[in-house]
Amino acid sequence: MKILASAILLLWSLLLCAQSPGMDIQSLRLKVAHNPVDANARISLAYQLMLSGNSSEALNHYETLLKQDAGNVSAMEGVLWALQAQERFRESIDKAGLFLKQN
Repeated sequence: MKILASAILLLWSLLLCAQSPGMDIQSLRLKVAHNPVDANARISLAYQLMLSGNSSEALNHYETLLKQDAGNVSAMEGVLWALQAQERFRESIDKAGLFLKQN
């Protein structure tokens, strides 16, 4: 199961690398604070947090994005990535199943 989880994590990482946030974490935090419904700023912030090793805070942002738009595929991918980073493999698999049922 760890090999599958690692492969999924790598895939999410590669998919999310296509995003170009262009701002540092602090600037993105300010941008999200000023406009909490700015999905692009929030996804960029979550992505940068993941790259910096802060998967807990990133997960909160990805989950907030899903509350704002349950069909946000990037947020779904981010949730799975963050759960994998926290070695919450069973929860990640369960969430992936839920996401697949939604779409």
